[in-house]
Amino acid sequence: MLSLYNAINGTSYDNPDDVIVTELEDAIYLGLKGDLSFIVDFRLNIYEHQSTINPNMPLRDLFYFSAQMRGLIELPKLYGSKLVKIPTPQFVVFYNGVRTVEERQIICLSDAFERKTKEPALELKVLVLNINQGYNMNLMSACKKLNDYTIYVAKIRKYVKMNIKLEDAINKAIDECIDENVLREYLLKHRNEVYEMSMFECTDEEIIDAIKESEYDLGHEAGKVEGIEEGHEIGLKEGIEKGIEKGIEEGQLMTLVKLVQTGIITEEQAANNLSISKEEFEKILNEKIARNISE
Repeated sequence: MLSLYNAINGTSYDNPDDVIVTELEDAIYLGLKGDLSFIVDFRLNIYEHQSTINPNMPLRDLFYFSAQMRGLIELPKLYGSKLVKIPTPQFVVFYNGVRTVEERQIICLSDAFERKTKEPALELKVLVLNINQGYNMNLMSACKKLNDYTIYVAKIRKYVKMNIKLEDAINKAIDECIDENVLREYLLKHRNEVYEMSMFECTDEEIIDAIKESEYDLGHEAGKVEGIEEGHEIGLKEGIEKGIEKGIEEGQLMTLVKLVQTGIITEEQAANNLSISKEEFEKILNEKIARNISE
C-alpha cells in the first residue's frame, strides 16, 4: 500500500506503521474483495482495480466514503459546535482491460446529474489510471510491484492470443515471471491463489464483454427495425438502449452462473448480488444447465 501510495503522490513514506487500513468487511464484488482502503497522513485513499471502465464509480465511491465516515466518526460529535475534521479523500481506479483507453482520465459524480450546473453543490472525482504496458511509465518505475503485475497480465494475454488455452497461458506466464524475477517471491508463495484469481478475472471479463457486445448488436438491429417501422428516431434510440440494458443484465447473470459452476462463489452469494432468493437463483441455474444439455 505504501509503495503504491508513494508512487501516485510523489511521497517517500517508509514506515508501514503510518498506514491505517480501513477496508469495509462487506465491500464485496461477486464474493471477492476488489477494493483497497487505507489512511496515510490524514488522507483516506480508496483504490480499486478494474478490467472495465465503470462510469458509476463516483457514485459507488460516494456510498463507500459515507460508510467509512460512519465507521470512523462518532455520530453525536456532528451535532456539536466544534468542526469535525475528516481525512482528505482520494479515489483511484487502476484499469487494465483489453479495450484501449487514455492514459489517465477523471470521471465525476456530476456527470450523472440530470440537471447540469456550473458549480455542483456535490462533487466527487475519480482518477482512472491505465496500467497496461506502455502507459503511465513514471508510475510504473516508481512502483515495481505494480509494474511487475502489468508484465504478468501482458504475458497471459500474449499467450491467449497465440491460441494457448487460458489455464496453460496462466501457468506459462507464472513460470516465466518466476524465472525473470517478476513478482517472484509472491508467485512462489501464492501460486495457486494467483492462478485461481487470474482464471476468475479473465473469465469474468471475457463473459461480460462478449455478452454485452452481442446483446448490444441485437438491440441495435432491433432498434433499427422498430425505428423504420414506426418512422420515428425514438424507435432507434429506444431499441439500442433496451439492448444495452439487457446486455448488462444478462452479462451479470451469466457471470454469476459461471462463477457458481466453477466454485468461486456460492449460490447464496450469487443470489444476493442479483437481489433475489437462493431458491430463485437455483431455478435459473438449473434452467441453464438443462438448456446446455439439450443444446
